[in-house]
Amino acid sequence: MLTDDKVIEQFAVNHDRLFAGKSPRISTKAAAAAQQFLKKDVLSHFAYEERYIFPGLLRAGLGAEVANDVAEIRKDHRALIKEIKELTALLAKEKLTSEDVVVLREAMRAFGKHLQRHAVKENKLFPSLV
Repeated sequence: MLTDDKVIEQFAVNHDRLFAGKSPRISTKAAAAAQQFLKKDVLSHFAYEERYIFPGLLRAGLGAEVANDVAEIRKDHRALIKEIKELTALLAKEKLTSEDVVVLREAMRAFGKHLQRHAVKENKLFPSLV
């Protein structure tokens, strides 16, 4: 599983590959790599947290604040998963119009910002494991 730092780093790499150069076209290879990253790496990162980290935090009885933080992060996961579905649908299109590329660029930018805010929340919560 990728750590939060690596998820952010790999998102930036995939973003840069998608929008490299001045052409309004998206490389099929870059689109496939971005889809793979979102579907495999990001979703498995979320699934690991949901299956192991959050239940452990809640079982540890660390208080209402931790439980509220976990609930908020889970809400983020649901919203980010919805965004991933939208992004991968765009990335899967056989031919992207210039309008699609504009929409994709904005959606990737928004997703990246959301992902960074989400990582900050997790980093605040996870030291409570120690």
